[in-house]
Amino acid sequence: MTHPLTFFRLLIAALLLCLGAQHAFAQKVLLLTTNITDPNPEKPDAVDAYLNLQNEFASALANPSDLTKLSELGNPNAISQATFTAASGSPYDIVIVAATYKPIDPTNWAVLQSAVANRWANSIVFFIDGCCEAENGGNGGRLVAALNGGTGSAFELGSQLNGIASFPLNTNSPFATSFSALNPFAGGYITYINKVPASNALYLASGTPPASFPAPGATPTNNVYGLLIPTAQSNAGKGACVFAVVDISPFIGDPWNANKTKVAPAFLNAATSENGACGLPKISKSFDKTDLYLGGSDNTAALTITLSNGTPTDISNVNLTDNLPAPLVVGNGTVGSTCTANSLSASPGSNVVSNSAFTIPSGGCTITVPVVWPNSVAGRQACIDTPSVTNTITPGTDFVSPTGQVNTPATASLACHAAQLSISKQVVWPANITPVDLTGTSFPVSVV
Repeated sequence: MTHPLTFFRLLIAALLLCLGAQHAFAQKVLLLTTNITDPNPEKPDAVDAYLNLQNEFASALANPSDLTKLSELGNPNAISQATFTAASGSPYDIVIVAATYKPIDPTNWAVLQSAVANRWANSIVFFIDGCCEAENGGNGGRLVAALNGGTGSAFELGSQLNGIASFPLNTNSPFATSFSALNPFAGGYITYINKVPASNALYLASGTPPASFPAPGATPTNNVYGLLIPTAQSNAGKGACVFAVVDISPFIGDPWNANKTKVAPAFLNAATSENGACGLPKISKSFDKTDLYLGGSDNTAALTITLSNGTPTDISNVNLTDNLPAPLVVGNGTVGSTCTANSLSASPGSNVVSNSAFTIPSGGCTITVPVVWPNSVAGRQACIDTPSVTNTITPGTDFVSPTGQVNTPATASLACHAAQLSISKQVVWPANITPVDLTGTSFPVSVV
């Protein structure tokens, strides 16, 4: 930890929250902290860190109420699996775990390890202070133990740095892109982490020149400030995406002034973007047209379902169900897929497209299906009653990946138009009649 913040800095943090200074993301965030919630005359920087951390992420959300804060990690048995599944409709996109001077109770460390191992949230971010192992119950060492048990890693605590510093982003890491705007990461009074595979070493020791950045790969790297474990590598693909530093100082004093408005967008992008460092697949969809006409043969459209995979590894055992909105049904024609290990079902006349236990190759794939708005009595009535329909695939329900998925619904819309009658008229003058101007003349036409 560093020296206490001034009241002025707190006002700036609160003002940023009120003004909505950051781009808004529609995500769910859970903030878990130890029990310092009220100003402490001896250590107000702990209170400041938690407040700034909360404001940083709340101001980056489309709705600040999508951030839930629980300050009870110091209490025995304060959290359980239910804590992580309380978000309505889907798991939390990010769970942030923060601790300063007070210890996290061992019972809660056990739950945090299980949360990582079993992906009770898509991403779990640890800011565990490394200033004072003797005072906070060895939180840094317990963090490393929880990471090793939850992800299957072999990290160790390294040396300490007792001062404020800037830690460079390891641009050789394949996971660095999401954090390019947060370079360097400012902090201080920290404990480094050793034996981190080079590709997972996201932030390096202060003062490390680019020429000394480790080459990508699994070579163990020491004196790592911040590490990232993508979903595909966490507990053999079963665990959560994890970021960890043995530090809380990024959210106080001079480090906070350097980091604010940059931290939340970087982590939200890493955890929820289809191209983010956590490597979650995303589903999207589109029709090749926006309007259908029942009067002729123009009542068909091609539906394309796109599945992204920005990781170098194929994602297998993916399940997808697309329930077409009435009155749309699968049409006659070719159903295609560039995904692999397909078990694709899309029968003409049905309203369901499904693919079970298939694989999204690295780089992604697409599924194409012909759909039709029937030119039948029921179809024409639906065109009158509901002239526009939206096809939605809901991740976590209709689209489920064993590595997790971006939880943004995929939608595409079609508008229906009834048959149109076009009428035109023309006056043909006989050869022996001089044409006259008929402007304004009325010629009634009856149509049955």
